[in-house]
Amino acid sequence: MSRMTDARLVSIGKAVVQCTGAVYKYDLSLPPNDMYKLVEETRARMKHLPVTVVGYGHMGDSNLHLNISAGTILLRSICCQM
Repeated sequence: MSRMTDARLVSIGKAVVQCTGAVYKYDLSLPPNDMYKLVEETRARMKHLPVTVVGYGHMGDSNLHLNISAGTILLRSICCQM
């Protein structure tokens, strides 16, 4: 792919994620064998909340991007409690 195509795909991806509400982003270094375990554990711990947990990263350098997208319903309930 060209750099322009890559840039467009990244831009579209960011726009889609931002449309879901707040996104909490974490950049973590873990042993490759533990990377997806963290995603699954985070999903299990947050199953009572209306969130989407996504993990992606770079296996070669043991880097995991953990994103937790909270919809606008959750945002409203948190703001109302403040």
